[in-house]
Amino acid sequence: QVYGLSNAIPTQPSMFEELGLSGLVTHHVADVRDLSSVKKIILGIQPDFIFHLAAQPIVATSYSDPVGTISTNALGTVHVLEALRDMTHTCQVVLITSDKCYENVEWLYG
Repeated sequence: QVYGLSNAIPTQPSMFEELGLSGLVTHHVADVRDLSSVKKIILGIQPDFIFHLAAQPIVATSYSDPVGTISTNALGTVHVLEALRDMTHTCQVVLITSDKCYENVEWLYG
């Protein structure tokens, strides 16, 4: 079973809708900045794996909304990790970030 959590579907049309993902995943609408919602969803599911990709990735938006960007990117991650502290079994977590938070030294390898 696959579950998803997002605060909104950002475009119309969207890949989510075009691919019919609502019929393939259980989608929860919540803001990753809302700790109680994140905890309620994660603890209700008791997942074996979490792939955390929630972020505000647009650099220009981060300039106009730095507080929103930091609260989404940093506190959102903290909220996912905080929910995991109350899990009753082991859950593997993959935290995805953006290349925008690292200096690009133009290496050909990672």
